Amino acid sequence: MNPRFLLYILTCGPLVIALPAWVKLYYSSQRHALALLALSIASLNATLACGTFLYYEFRPPAHFLPPWQDPEILQLGLLSLLAPVAMIFGIVAGVRGAPKWLVGVVEIVSLPLFVLGVMAGMAV
Repeated sequence: MNPRFLLYILTCGPLVIALPAWVKLYYSSQRHALALLALSIASLNATLACGTFLYYEFRPPAHFLPPWQDPEILQLGLLSLLAPVAMIFGIVAGVRGAPKWLVGVVEIVSLPLFVLGVMAGMAV
């Protein structure tokens, strides 16, 4: 398996999973404010990861930077702090009565982003 393909899956895959959840939530009659907040945070994190990866994929730096100075690694490392926020909001929303499929989507979207952030943080 191509290592770049794995990076595409880890960075852009969560956004691909979150978009159908927004469509289903738009047509759903059940809307919980906390669940919307959790899905919003998870979607913003997924957009950050996908946008950062694609930006530096198409515009690589002119020279080699060590990982502790590379802006791509530093921005992806930020996900280790932001992804648990969406996970916590998703769990709280599930306890408060949000649809279980929505909580599942938030957790499924946030978990690879957290793993990616931890791996980027360990590279620094």
